[in-house]
Amino acid sequence: MLRSMALLRDRPVGFTEMFLDADEPAIVVQDSTLVDRAARGKGVGRSLKAANLHQLERITADTAAGARYVQTWTSQSNAPMLALNRQFGFRVAGTMHDAERTV
Repeated sequence: MLRSMALLRDRPVGFTEMFLDADEPAIVVQDSTLVDRAARGKGVGRSLKAANLHQLERITADTAAGARYVQTWTSQSNAPMLALNRQFGFRVAGTMHDAERTV
């Protein structure tokens, strides 16, 4: 598990994490990049993702030797995060749909 937190004057303004998929050792899951609304548009998400990707490069030789892919999920309505993911080299590999109903 790799986690990064962004602080602004000792106050958390962002968080992201990556973890190995226990069922699929070739996949590292980039999960939950969260940025406080007041801090959005200031490069916090970019810094967090860059920090985790940099850490991942340092550990793959030892801890995650079988890792070949980084997988992430982003809402199609989140244009800033989609653009950021493209800048980091992510590409759309599929679309996930959720369905719900009232119980």
